[in-house]
Amino acid sequence: MARTLADRLSSIARTSFVGRESEQRILLDALIEPELSFAVAYVSGPGGIGKSSFLHSIIDALPDDCAGVYLDCRDIEPTPQGFVDAIAAALRIEQHDIRAIAGALGMRRRAVIAMDSYEKFSLADAWLRQTFLPAMPENVLTVVAGREDPSPGWTTAPGWQGMFREIKLRAMTEDESREMLRSRGVSDEQAARIGRFARGYPLALELAAAALRTQPDLDVDEAAVPEVMARLTQTLVSGLAPSAVEALQAASIVRRVTEPLMAALLEAVTARGAFEELRTMSIVSQRAHGLYLHDVVRDAIASELVQRDPQLHAFYRQRACRFLSAESHRVTRGALWQYTADLLYLVQNPNVRNAFFRPGAVDVSIEDPSPEDGAVIASIARAREPADGGEWIIRWWQRHPETFKVARSGTDAVAGFYFVFERHAVDPELLRADPVTSAWCAHLDAHPVQPGERALLFRRWLSRADGEAPGVVQSASWLDIKRLYMEMRPHLRRIYCVVNDIATYAPVVTPLGFTPIDEAHVEVNGVTCYTAMLDFGEDSVDGWLRGLIGAELDSPADRAIPVAAVQTVLFTDLVGHTEMMQRLGDTRGREVLREHERITRETLRMHSGVEIKTDGDSFMVSFGSVTSAVECAVALQRAFAAWNDERAQQSAPLHVRMGLNAGEPIAEDGDLFGAAVIMASRVCAQAGSGEIFIPEPVRHLLAGKDFIFADRGEFVPKGFDDAVRLFEVRWRV
Repeated sequence: MARTLADRLSSIARTSFVGRESEQRILLDALIEPELSFAVAYVSGPGGIGKSSFLHSIIDALPDDCAGVYLDCRDIEPTPQGFVDAIAAALRIEQHDIRAIAGALGMRRRAVIAMDSYEKFSLADAWLRQTFLPAMPENVLTVVAGREDPSPGWTTAPGWQGMFREIKLRAMTEDESREMLRSRGVSDEQAARIGRFARGYPLALELAAAALRTQPDLDVDEAAVPEVMARLTQTLVSGLAPSAVEALQAASIVRRVTEPLMAALLEAVTARGAFEELRTMSIVSQRAHGLYLHDVVRDAIASELVQRDPQLHAFYRQRACRFLSAESHRVTRGALWQYTADLLYLVQNPNVRNAFFRPGAVDVSIEDPSPEDGAVIASIARAREPADGGEWIIRWWQRHPETFKVARSGTDAVAGFYFVFERHAVDPELLRADPVTSAWCAHLDAHPVQPGERALLFRRWLSRADGEAPGVVQSASWLDIKRLYMEMRPHLRRIYCVVNDIATYAPVVTPLGFTPIDEAHVEVNGVTCYTAMLDFGEDSVDGWLRGLIGAELDSPADRAIPVAAVQTVLFTDLVGHTEMMQRLGDTRGREVLREHERITRETLRMHSGVEIKTDGDSFMVSFGSVTSAVECAVALQRAFAAWNDERAQQSAPLHVRMGLNAGEPIAEDGDLFGAAVIMASRVCAQAGSGEIFIPEPVRHLLAGKDFIFADRGEFVPKGFDDAVRLFEVRWRV
């Protein structure tokens, strides 16, 4: 068989990778032993130490009789099904279940599963350890790489102590650093200079090598490694063209960037050039779902931008949220996680962001309980709850142990527990008897969720050391609950929980949308059990996240194509565009056209309009409200009139006609179709320069609103049988 491009790329990767021989030997030697001496290797180290390159070097070095699967956890929904789907796709097998995966991997003498950026998979860490890996054949070695230390379950859970190996990546030696820099075209004199401040960190070496191309005399004062990498990033960016700098700054705001997202961030019709420029940079990796800046580089660029131009930083977040909100309504269920993760990245509230992506190592692991754990759960419940409150927890354990999770630490087999369930999944008699869940059911009966929507009842969390108070058990429990958020969206509507110390928790959870339910507060042995409820809204978890981002930015967050069936579609058209381009020439004409685009997009943003598409001289926009659409059209005409007045002597006026219609368009692949859209286009074509036309049905929808209308007669739209009466919205008063 002829040599493939993949063979050539692997060969290049082997020759460009430097160092780590001893760490590689640990894994490669294990693969040739008759029996694997360990089943999981955990590669840890700080950002920039070279974990990703190390994983790729292992996959590239596997012998022919070994199968290798590389998974980037940034691309995987951190749920059991998300992981199963990802590995089945990588193995190219049709059946997406654990048994099929085990069968495919078991066909080779050895198989390696390499999981990169494992800190992004922390929500499903316990499931991987307890369910997935034990179901794999003995020939499978799993190598995970992450910034944080492994959770305690890997070293404390029965059986895992001898099957787990941790490998800490250290800085490269001076000789390894010099060899790596030589392979990047750096002279020995430059390598010696770089070595003084890079300190063997592969990312710092890569950044320095890239910066040397534009600044041959590069030198950086010695400092802590994170500060050195921040300085190197700034030096690298300062040597780039302005267009590349703009692309990097925009990309630093988001988790990943695609070409359409880049266009939205830059408010450009197309972003092909900016996207391609990013793709060629050594600090950017290309994955199946977009381009990713290295975390350390991305953080350095974003931090510098927020200090230098906080308004631009906020604008990028607004544009990203608007685009992602629209896209999340259009994607399939399998791709939804990418947009949820993108929205999560835009949230700056640490109580939300850290609950999904842990910022440091968690001292406890959440696991399924064993029958023997019941005695400890009972002792914690009796010690930390009012008398009857503890007994209710014990009754729940005796009747529904499957609803419980236990928190294990290095010192306590059971450091705490929590339990959560849905109403339909538990004993209705116990549900009605327990005063807390009885009150929740009464609230659900009085304020029911819609068909297809789901509600979680988070009955209690308690720690041996802290009770319900904030601590590692409470933090780990809420982290695990976020796994349920991911699994149940987009159908999760509410979550109910109970606390005794409302004064401690209210300031933390109120900004997140939790509200007290007065009618659901109950007393148990003289202690008030306060109910707090979070209603995610019709758009479930994603809608909740958009609201949090909007609150942080003090602006409307959800600028997606409206979910409501009835939408208002606005068409705008620049009158005399062709004549203007001929009169002004390409350069000046394009400048004027960019002003038209800028004015339009700024006004749309102020009125929650969603840009569906544009040809530069025309726009198609969607609104969830007829009133908002007409107000936006009026604001646009006034903005263009003001622009024309300021440039009356420049022979470059912007005369725009507009038409609107309301109906139930069909949303598909980011576009809108159907009779309602066609009618809006036909109505726009009837308007003249500076005019806003609407059909008579829309006029009726605006009854009682503060608009002035003029009857402009009837016309028969092309493709329609019946005549339509038109009205002009007067905006000059």
